[in-house]
Amino acid sequence: MFTTRAPEVAAVASIKQRAGKWQARVHRGSVTRSKTFLLKVDAVRWAREQDIELDRLSGGLPATGSEGFNCPTLGALITRYKAEVTPTKKGAKQERYKLDGFLKHKLAIAKADDIKSTDIAAYRDERLQSLAGNTVKNELNLLSAVFKHAELEWGMRIKNPVKGLKRPPDGARSVRILDLKAVESLRAEALANKREDLSALIMLATQTGARLGELLSIQRSDIDLELGFIRLQTSKNGEPRVLPLTPACSGAVIGTLSAEASPWLFPRPADHYKYAFSRLTKKCGVAWATFHSLRHLAVTRMLESGLSVTETSAISGHKTVHMLKRYTHHSHSHLRNQLIKGLSQQT
Repeated sequence: MFTTRAPEVAAVASIKQRAGKWQARVHRGSVTRSKTFLLKVDAVRWAREQDIELDRLSGGLPATGSEGFNCPTLGALITRYKAEVTPTKKGAKQERYKLDGFLKHKLAIAKADDIKSTDIAAYRDERLQSLAGNTVKNELNLLSAVFKHAELEWGMRIKNPVKGLKRPPDGARSVRILDLKAVESLRAEALANKREDLSALIMLATQTGARLGELLSIQRSDIDLELGFIRLQTSKNGEPRVLPLTPACSGAVIGTLSAEASPWLFPRPADHYKYAFSRLTKKCGVAWATFHSLRHLAVTRMLESGLSVTETSAISGHKTVHMLKRYTHHSHSHLRNQLIKGLSQQT
């Protein structure tokens, strides 16, 4: 198991509550930094980030393979990774949430080079007690990325204890799928609340399979109503693609464009639409559904309509058949009808 060693040089941090606010103060030698926050968790986070920054400025953190290398804690690595690397990623918000979870674990106070694969295995088994296998696997992959970045980009002589460790299986996935009747109820409720933009957003997601973030990236200049498609300049996999528009989608887009003066088709932030969609699902009796549920429905409908796997992936943006399969949920009646149709053609 890992052991903790006191660092040779450390910043002194203090968190104090004053006048209903929290003051974080970090002191290192002749350098003192302080800042006030409304929430204690923000003050603690800032103090950690300043700690790691002072380490870097003093020459301790971006260590090389020198004999005098004072290895930082795993928490220090994670804090620096969150400050320097995470902001460059599309899923920065979700990744910060995961990294903050790591910082609360006891492994965060251990020296990074003291952590063994057995410690990570124990962490994995502990997390599996309350989380799905795929969630834990993603956590391990992120932790591995932190160690790998520290070695390759920051020049630290640290062995990656996550490398080669057995990942948990994804486990059985039970996905509930919205049907068209539920989708129409959602759109009707949105229109009843004078939210034409939300109704149009649901329409596009259901017929194109585009993700929420992708739809919110659409600008007026990306839309070609004459030819009937939208150019997605931003996608999760980093590659642009084209969304073909059905007549119903074109009508929804036209209505939205006429109602909004913004250069963006959907100008409000993602959290606004997520909250609004969540309220709709509760009113329509499908509170379990998320906006991403529309993507599952869209991909399934495309394949059931007769589009090939390559045609469907070109629209949805899935890069592998394996990932496309995870979003495909044929109904029992569809499979039965397809079986009957296939067998009847052989007789």
